[in-house]
Amino acid sequence: MECDRFKKLLKSWYLQVQDEALAPARMVELMENHISSCPTCLMDPDARKDMEKIITLVLPKDKLSPPTRSHRTIEPSIDGSGPGAAPPALVANHEVEHEDHHDEDHHDDISDDHDTEGNSL
Repeated sequence: MECDRFKKLLKSWYLQVQDEALAPARMVELMENHISSCPTCLMDPDARKDMEKIITLVLPKDKLSPPTRSHRTIEPSIDGSGPGAAPPALVANHEVEHEDHHDEDHHDDISDDHDTEGNSL
């Protein structure tokens, strides 16, 4: 790490995180903002690697990276066919049930001559 300003900022931010005056995620955001705008850090080939090491120290383990998936999810193709698509019978039944709900005439339990609490008007 070549940037003296970044080193000072890191020390200050880290102490604030330890005192719970600064959220770890906010510290990561501040580090990224500095590295992406500082000419010295932009020229430093190790700045990002150093920042990644600091992130592993600051962030809780469950926030570091999303868990890797051990199995592949099969998605249906754009037209809805292919592996992972619902069988046509299930799709057809769902559409019919969905249409029936729209055709029904829905009435509230409370008639028009009662207020919202069921009292006569």
